[in-house]
Amino acid sequence: DAQGFGYLGLMLRLGGTFDTLAPFQPNVQYLYAPAFTALIAYLSEQLNLGLHQVQFAVAAALGVVAVWLAYDFGSELRDKRLGRAMALAMIIGTGLYTAYLDSHFTAMMALVFLFAFLICVLRFLREPRTLDAVAAGLLMGAVVITHPDTTIILALGYVPWLVTMWLGKPRPTLRTWLVLALGVPLVALLATLPWLLSIRHLLGADIVSPFTRSLENWRLMTLYQGVIILPLALIGAVVGLRRRDQATLLAVGWLVLAFDFAVTGIVESVFGGLLAPIFRYDYPFSIAWHAPIIPLAILGGQGLLALWDRFFERRFGDTLHRAAPVLLSAGFVVIVIGIVAAPSLLPQTKQTLRIYGAFSSAADVEAMQWLKQNTSVDTLILNHPGPHEADWAPVIAERETIYFRPQPFFRDDGSGEVGTVDTLSPRQEQLLAFWRDPADPANADLLAEAGINYVLVPQVIGNPESFATMYRWNTPFTDALPMQSCVCDADYLDLVFDADGAQVYALSGASPVARGE
Repeated sequence: DAQGFGYLGLMLRLGGTFDTLAPFQPNVQYLYAPAFTALIAYLSEQLNLGLHQVQFAVAAALGVVAVWLAYDFGSELRDKRLGRAMALAMIIGTGLYTAYLDSHFTAMMALVFLFAFLICVLRFLREPRTLDAVAAGLLMGAVVITHPDTTIILALGYVPWLVTMWLGKPRPTLRTWLVLALGVPLVALLATLPWLLSIRHLLGADIVSPFTRSLENWRLMTLYQGVIILPLALIGAVVGLRRRDQATLLAVGWLVLAFDFAVTGIVESVFGGLLAPIFRYDYPFSIAWHAPIIPLAILGGQGLLALWDRFFERRFGDTLHRAAPVLLSAGFVVIVIGIVAAPSLLPQTKQTLRIYGAFSSAADVEAMQWLKQNTSVDTLILNHPGPHEADWAPVIAERETIYFRPQPFFRDDGSGEVGTVDTLSPRQEQLLAFWRDPADPANADLLAEAGINYVLVPQVIGNPESFATMYRWNTPFTDALPMQSCVCDADYLDLVFDADGAQVYALSGASPVARGE
């Protein structure tokens, strides 16, 4: 996903629009919340850093802020002890961490806004103040312009809570409830109205979610969240429901409705017509992954604190307080040792880990940066069709490429410049011939007619043995496209850059200036 966000951020930085892929693909429109891409585009420009560098750093910071907000939420709910327990529960629950590993950066940013929104609502529920209500509305709007899936997730938690909060403590007054039910969403609507008006032509378009719910999504709601957090959350739910705690009512109802939207679909079968606008953009896979993160932190924190108070405080409380500095220092040392030892441990993980890792190696990044520094801005690059092997190329090189990350929310104006998540455009399909047999002399005319200036070869193709030292696992996607010959055997190409197999070739007819000489 980071490749796709980086591409949107680059188009925003170069083209200045939130809804087209200009300047590279100006005929392609897209419908997606712009907050994260706008942020990374701005930071990339101001800090003079690549989008690939900025977004990973921003996402890491968002993860830290999310844990901090869990602490703040618990502190607002009761005291700092509960705050520490909820922060620890957020760490124990691995949903946020796995989201980072899979580059769900827009979801992480939206979850931060969502947690802050809940804190403001909690404050207003306890002591109604206009500032908290306005802040809650602005934060709700921030969720809307950050991530569409999390906007639905917010509704799955907030709407049932507006019904069940009458059963909880403290019980809202009618005025407080009306502000939460009507006033806060109104502020959010007013805050996001300029953006909504700017994309109104796309809201009624044929851009819809192609994803469907699946019974397998229960795995995302349980295993991906970290198994340990589940019994803790169950204990927290029992303790909180006995006290009729508002946060517990929120979290329990949230999880129930999220499970239905992601797995069972009972609500859609009953209210499908009424909720059609929501199901139009529903992404059950994303809901299953991201919706449990906050409610499990809330319930898990309550469960942790209940266990600590009942079984461990008297025996280990004083000892733990005295040993805390030593334990924190030891944890820091373990992290440093892990970072230093990572290269030597890498070979042992190749047969055990089943994650993808980085799709581009350090050498690949060097090749892309060479293209950025040594080619003109109107250069057209033929990168590998991948998928995924090619998708970093336009983001890091900041040049137009034939292949780029497809998205279900792209809409072509009919010119056929972009395919779908399952198909290639005619131009992309035509240039597959080069990768099937690079040494075929007929490909010289094919590349020239397409206006190709450079060919970018991934390291895993130029030097297959380098896979052993890459921070990636599973079989490379390049194996899906068998090559009958090597790019190095193409007489019509000149090698202009090579970093241990990550190569850049220029067409033999290209001028020395075009080749960066």
